Amino acid sequence: MLKFLIFLFIFFLQIHCVTSKEVIGDIKSFEKDWVPYRKKNKWGFAGPTGKIYLKAEYQFVRPFSNGIAPVLLKDKGWALINPEGDILTPDYYDSIEPFEKGYSIFKIKEKNEFGIFNKNGEIITRKNYSRIEKSSNHRFLVTIDGYYGMFGFINKKGKEVIPLNYDYARSFTEKRAVFGKAIGMNKKTGKKILKFGYLTRKGKEIIPPIYNVAHSFSNGLAAVVKGSKLGFIDKKGNMVIPFIYDMVDYGVGFHEKNASIVRKDREIFLIDRKGNTLVDPGKYDSIEPFHDGRARVGKGNFRKKTIRFGYIDPTGKEIIPCKYSYAEDFSEGYASVAMEKNKFGYIDKEGNKITDFKYFYLDKFKNGFGIAKKIMSPLEELKDKKKVFEIKETFIDK
Repeated sequence: MLKFLIFLFIFFLQIHCVTSKEVIGDIKSFEKDWVPYRKKNKWGFAGPTGKIYLKAEYQFVRPFSNGIAPVLLKDKGWALINPEGDILTPDYYDSIEPFEKGYSIFKIKEKNEFGIFNKNGEIITRKNYSRIEKSSNHRFLVTIDGYYGMFGFINKKGKEVIPLNYDYARSFTEKRAVFGKAIGMNKKTGKKILKFGYLTRKGKEIIPPIYNVAHSFSNGLAAVVKGSKLGFIDKKGNMVIPFIYDMVDYGVGFHEKNASIVRKDREIFLIDRKGNTLVDPGKYDSIEPFHDGRARVGKGNFRKKTIRFGYIDPTGKEIIPCKYSYAEDFSEGYASVAMEKNKFGYIDKEGNKITDFKYFYLDKFKNGFGIAKKIMSPLEELKDKKKVFEIKETFIDK
């Protein structure tokens, strides 16, 4: 039976604060326990049971990682704090991104500088880049001379490992990065005409720039366009699936190691890694990427609001019929769905009902909890007779 934990922001100040020593334990359990919360227009950190760890005094906050969190302070900017709320950074910044795999990117707009924090909040590089983006394999994509200037890569120590002499590049996935080289200039638009290939982590152009469009690798294959048709290649550039498709949806290759969403002659369908059809063309009007072993599919017209959603598995088998007017992606085994407006409930991966369909909205499950929103009594009535409602947020555990 699900346990509902009251999470009313208006009562947070009545709950006693606890010190970080009481709740940290090990870092992983500490981070799972500390949840950003909002009281009016200020943010702080609390636990799922309602305990306040840091009062709501920040303009905005990002999640803790390794005992460090980015926070936005009024009239100052972004900084890093520890669980006691102490400021750890020497300066304030225009932006600090959430930590990801132990790194966070910051920006100082006035000086036109970007930099990187490591997991301890230490600055590992700070230069006049036009942008820095996280990549895999301890690589960061950087540009100079503008956001779409010249592209290259630096490592986790800030050292340039692939020269900034490419007209385009994309972050590494599966030890390959898309790069682009100009072959001319469009006289009407003044923009560069690019051809695309792939780089290794050491900067070797392992697949030459011969494609009109190149997508990132996914489960060993990448979707590329040659001429006007799309096909799939392996990491050495060998053709695996012929160039017969019009496009790949969402710019993503193979989901759940086996399935890719493609279009041909305006119809959407699903293929496997050998090009075999898993879902016949025209069976669905929409197919979304896979999450947690399920892909959301739809039948009907979006504009006329006749579309209904269900779910398929990676083999293309329909597990949950298309009967919901609204449906979210699966997360941690549950999905938020609605049969009618503002009547949401959770279902499991087989379509079994987990909660009643009574919620104004349900967020995805994360770290074992979902957030349910229920409309309470009206707060006020506007001149046009529309009502403003108080929204109560409640945690739901498994």
